[in-house]
Amino acid sequence: MATKLTCHRRGSRRSSRERNAGERHPSQRQVLAAGQSEQPCRVEAAGRPLFPPRVALVIPTYNEAEYIASTLTALLDGAEGYGHDQIEIFVVDGGSTDGTPDIVRRLTRRWPSIRSMRLLHNPQRLQAVACNLALRASRGAELLMRCDAHAYYPSGFIARAVHLLDQHGADGVVYSDRPLAGNGARNAFQHGVGFAQNNRLGVGQSHYRLGTFSGWVEHGKHGCFRRDLLLAAGGYDEAFAVNEDSELSYRLVQRGARLWLDQELWVGYVPRSRPGALARQYFLYGQGRVQNLRKHARHPTPRQWAPAALVLGQFAALGAAHWRPETLLLPGLYTAALGGIASAGAYRRQRWALLWSAPAMAIMHFAFGAGFLARFVRPGNGASAPALMPAPAGAITASAANLDERAA
Repeated sequence: MATKLTCHRRGSRRSSRERNAGERHPSQRQVLAAGQSEQPCRVEAAGRPLFPPRVALVIPTYNEAEYIASTLTALLDGAEGYGHDQIEIFVVDGGSTDGTPDIVRRLTRRWPSIRSMRLLHNPQRLQAVACNLALRASRGAELLMRCDAHAYYPSGFIARAVHLLDQHGADGVVYSDRPLAGNGARNAFQHGVGFAQNNRLGVGQSHYRLGTFSGWVEHGKHGCFRRDLLLAAGGYDEAFAVNEDSELSYRLVQRGARLWLDQELWVGYVPRSRPGALARQYFLYGQGRVQNLRKHARHPTPRQWAPAALVLGQFAALGAAHWRPETLLLPGLYTAALGGIASAGAYRRQRWALLWSAPAMAIMHFAFGAGFLARFVRPGNGASAPALMPAPAGAITASAANLDERAA
């Protein structure tokens, strides 16, 4: 049966179903995508009814009362052209104290046509653990789609992800990020972080952050994957508190999987709103990067070394300035580059809050570099094993059957 995906451009007016009783959530107006409008998508079937594959959505949560209702509303009310009876929802909660589980329980009655919506307990509060719990529990699902609780999902998101898997013959489709902006930002700093995470000086050649590339990649952020392949690879490695998605992507690609990144399959991302939170996030990213490299006995690339080299170079220049004042040229040039990018962005978009992107980029660079170095000098090879037993190459079907029995 032939299917096609049709995208309809609409203006950025917020529909009534996106307004959630008392729940604050980013709308498409608040996503940093200058000159672009939301492109909701729907699937049309030619000639006979469409029978889409069953997809399990896993949403890890911890104290997400502010966002969880709106996230579920965006995903499910926006599931145009996709059968609700083919969607399973697994909200995997890490012991929230703000009422998140109660909100989820109430929402189970809102969409009676959904195949199932289940609340699972995640005592370890790790996203890798949450994803593995849903992976085990999603018996009968063909696809596993990982979603964030505090994010905005445009209309037709599920249908488009599944269509791209089929269109490209991919084993996984990963999403692009569009950082929150406009009235949805809590403060000017958060607006600056959104811009910092969406330009090359801030994140280098991170395609899923830049949102300007569609093609085969070795890593994305989150994605929609074929469940049998995840089971055969052993699931997520629960030794990773961060960078677990990158580590899983590497194992999948090593097993011959193909991952497709599509710039039109995007998620509205909520950046950190405080300098300390941003610094902690990127410090952990740096540590996770080294843990990933060590586990797989890989050497850092020049791009991965860049933040660490920046940290060492800046401090070396400042330390040598007493004897060689010209070394201050290095931090001076770096500061000028940050200021130039921030000023150009603020002027071009007429949003002066974007000037905060200069300190935001500095925090991201130095925190990642410091985390990278801190983990790099720590003894140990970072070896760990996935939580589920990986199957030998070519034994995907048998592995899926065995693990399904363990999940029963």
